[in-house]
Amino acid sequence: MGSSKKEPADSRTICQDPFQGLPHQDPRNHIKELKDLVSRSQQNEVFEHHMLWGCIQLVQSTNVRISNQLRGH
Repeated sequence: MGSSKKEPADSRTICQDPFQGLPHQDPRNHIKELKDLVSRSQQNEVFEHHMLWGCIQLVQSTNVRISNQLRGH
C-alpha cells in the first residue's frame, strides 16, 4: 500500500493567494490589462516602449503625489 502523507496546515497557506486587497486593487489585474492594451496598440502601429514609458511616468508621478499628500505638503 502507498503511504499517504498529510501536509501540515501551515504549508497549505503558503500556496494561497498572498494578495489581501479588493479585486480591483490586484496589481496582477493591472499588469494583465496593460499587456492587453500594449498588444492592441501594437496592432494599431503604436510602439510598445512608448506605451510602457507613459505608464511608468504615470506611476512615478502618482507615487510622488501620494507621497506629498502623506507628508502633508
